[in-house]
Amino acid sequence: MSDLDIPSGPKTPGAIRRIAVIAIVSVVLIIFGSVIGVPFVDTIGEFALEHLLLMGSIVGFVLLLIAVKNRVSEVQS
Repeated sequence: MSDLDIPSGPKTPGAIRRIAVIAIVSVVLIIFGSVIGVPFVDTIGEFALEHLLLMGSIVGFVLLLIAVKNRVSEVQS
């Protein structure tokens, strides 16, 4: 299995489900906070969603670095 293969098994669907739940709850908190007018609830939703997007960006950047490393290794050999 190479570094870029997506792991199969019970962990992957659970992780995807957790990420989806966090995103949905964040959006609901943002909408609920803006409709009701409670800024604290809105802020919590924005905070969670921003951190979820940041973690996704970091994971994507790490995968890009792994792909570049593998490509350089292929070219060198």
